[in-house]
Amino acid sequence: MAQDTYSYDDKMDVTDGKILIIDDESGNIAILERVLKGRGFKNIKSVSDSRLAVTTYKDYCPDLVLLDLNMPHVNGFEVINQLKSAQKFCRVVTRTLCTWLKQSP
Repeated sequence: MAQDTYSYDDKMDVTDGKILIIDDESGNIAILERVLKGRGFKNIKSVSDSRLAVTTYKDYCPDLVLLDLNMPHVNGFEVINQLKSAQKFCRVVTRTLCTWLKQSP
């Protein structure tokens, strides 16, 4: 059985990783940023206009992307296809949040 050649000290602290949030809803961005910062993540960048996703991705070079699928202009699936053409492709976590509004009669 192969033994792990890395010790804990050799590994990067995951909270130092760069995270890019792409979501058209500012409330979703605020919640994600609050949760991530509360867990010790320091390098968080967000964009609310999906048309800026690829440029921001290339400039920021994130380790992880949190991507909303349901956005105007360029949807999350199109963003993924555009990101695949980038020189460095990182992990992308897709998500969609459904908001149910209670309507008054």
